[in-house]
Amino acid sequence: DNARPEIISHLKRNGYPKMVSVGKWKGSVEDGISKLRSFERIIIHPQCRHTTEEARLWSYKTDALTGDVLPDLIDKHNHCWDAIRYALEPTIKAKNYNLAGML
Repeated sequence: DNARPEIISHLKRNGYPKMVSVGKWKGSVEDGISKLRSFERIIIHPQCRHTTEEARLWSYKTDALTGDVLPDLIDKHNHCWDAIRYALEPTIKAKNYNLAGML
């Protein structure tokens, strides 16, 4: 997360020299979610319980009067998914990025 440069520095000093911060831009969360939704399926390892729980709990705000779902995400239950979006940043920004090089 580019909001925490001290963590990036710490990781670089402690064995992760290629660690870089990710960019944030207006709409980066929405762009990341769109990228995640573009996958045919997402497989979560059974030991990744927090990721599974967050996937179940992540939701959008709703209009209190009408019950309509709004386009705004509730900023909760998103730590694992934020990390996944950060890891996918190059694919989010590039139109024709080949995921094979990441796997």
